[in-house]
Amino acid sequence: MFKDENKIAYLLLSVYYVAMLAMAFLAGGTGDDGDSIAHYLFSRYAFVHPENFIEHWAKPVFVLLSAPFAQFGFIGIKIFNVTVTTLAILFTYRIARQLKIRNSWFVIVALCFAPMYLRLTLSGLTEPLFALAITVAIFLALRKHFLASVLIVSFLPFIRSEGLIIIGVFAFYLIITRRYKLMPILASGHIVYSILGWFYYTDFLWVFNRMTYAVWNSSYGQGSPLTFLWGMFDFIGLPLTFLFIAGTISLISNERAVFRIRRLKVFSTEEVLLVYASFFAIWLSHTIFWTFGLFNSLGLVRVLIAVAPCAAIICLRGFNLILNVNFIASTPTMRILAGLFLSLAVIITPFIQLDYKCSFKLNGNQQSLQDAGKKYGKQLEEHTIFASSPYSLIPFNCDPFDTTRSKRLREIHSEKQFPEKSAIVWDGFYAPNEDKVALANLMEDERFELLDIFEAQDCKSNTSKSAVFLIKTGAETKWMVKDTIYSIDFESEPVNEKITTPAFSGKYSCRIDQDYPFSPGLQTKVIDLGIELPATLRVNAMIYAESIPFFHDKHALLVVSLEHNGSVYFWKGLDIHNELSAVKSWEEVVFQIGLPAATDVNDVLKIYAWNPHEGAVNLDEFMISHVVNDIVK
Repeated sequence: MFKDENKIAYLLLSVYYVAMLAMAFLAGGTGDDGDSIAHYLFSRYAFVHPENFIEHWAKPVFVLLSAPFAQFGFIGIKIFNVTVTTLAILFTYRIARQLKIRNSWFVIVALCFAPMYLRLTLSGLTEPLFALAITVAIFLALRKHFLASVLIVSFLPFIRSEGLIIIGVFAFYLIITRRYKLMPILASGHIVYSILGWFYYTDFLWVFNRMTYAVWNSSYGQGSPLTFLWGMFDFIGLPLTFLFIAGTISLISNERAVFRIRRLKVFSTEEVLLVYASFFAIWLSHTIFWTFGLFNSLGLVRVLIAVAPCAAIICLRGFNLILNVNFIASTPTMRILAGLFLSLAVIITPFIQLDYKCSFKLNGNQQSLQDAGKKYGKQLEEHTIFASSPYSLIPFNCDPFDTTRSKRLREIHSEKQFPEKSAIVWDGFYAPNEDKVALANLMEDERFELLDIFEAQDCKSNTSKSAVFLIKTGAETKWMVKDTIYSIDFESEPVNEKITTPAFSGKYSCRIDQDYPFSPGLQTKVIDLGIELPATLRVNAMIYAESIPFFHDKHALLVVSLEHNGSVYFWKGLDIHNELSAVKSWEEVVFQIGLPAATDVNDVLKIYAWNPHEGAVNLDEFMISHVVNDIVK
């Protein structure tokens, strides 16, 4: 289609590289706010903690190559992945040229403008490096440098776990091409890292014994078998998906390519067994893993980025198939116009599919943490930080592998004595959902002093919160119960259908769910309460939960409110599920609540449990007491 294809290809690549480098500096986003940050942190602190170079989850080869870049901050890791991706695109183009596929320049367009590939290049994820490694391996095989090719493949599992699948693909290729002597080389990566890790783990088989995903049952559950099929639209966009299907058809329709693999004319053995087979091996494997809930699969379509170069070559086959349709191929002008139309459709896809604010900027949760770090980062630089979000460690410049500087927020439940200088950085997603720590519960805990709450909006104008607390040190507060204000064991008489079994004591407990969302509780005028406000109350209850929902907005709450003439002026919703450590067993939940002064003696105080969700919660031994500060040491 173009006479001087190489000039066009290298010009496109140069523009892409410069544009993406600019984006690395200008766009503050992290691509992904979980694994992307975690991989960056492993690389960032690898020289301080050398064991990170042989951490299985972090992927040793990725840490080794990215660690120097990560020393320059998250921008450094983005520059690393931009460079890696550009090289991967270059080698994909060279593969297409080596395979003598017409219009090889199109793979550059396909990869530069594949929406997910574009967006997640600006991240700390491992998929881009895997994509580069597999393209180099395939290119070397095409150039008949088989030893070097197989050697690179042997190290793929130490970039991403899917490398084990690709080792299987290359093993089959070696068998078909009768290069049996190279088969042992596929074990090189495991042998090298087994030896290196032995000095730290004293376990030669650590590469197998410490595999993160070597579990049959996934803790993330399972999903639709069509997830990775429909996910192609998010992965490469509609036009490229259409071309990918056409490229797959072009292989299937070529009978020789399928049934006479050693007598090919149109498709080479390498293209079928290394390009097509590599992509579909990963695609089908993840479809199976997610469908049946295997190997801790989360059903993330982004894993296909690891074989995006293979997908681009398949799309190129589809591109050429379309240009060979009779009415298009009838004249050179029609072919050029059709090629330009398809290219333009691919180029505009990310501009339609991706929102700059959503795709390339910090999300609301991250922005609120960034604001918190700007204000309190210096003040807390010598404190031990209890946090949940991986990103929170960046603005607070906190080493996650130094236990004197960083701890998981969930540890506040079990911490018997906090370090002398300690603080909490709470975020609105990871803290309540993963560590089961609700903001309202922290604010009611006398051990913690709130410094500030930060709010930020995401790209869809949803508000996210983060909060910073100081943990009081050197003080042990003791409280004693002065009066019991309210108590119910649900045994004396049926209240309604909410009284069911199982029970902690006796025969009955109180079941609350979306059908019966409210428990019996305290409802009284302040004048009849028997105590003066302000005051501190303690609420005790035995709780039995059928499940603990992952998202905190599905959790049951203990509700405390004060009303004046029917209008609520004080309201607290304390998360019950966050206080539980297990399901289908009775656990005691204790809340301490500070009530403000009442506006009038006829104001009404209400305390009850509320659960408008499917996951039922049973209460028993529900008690409300007035407590007073006895001793502070």
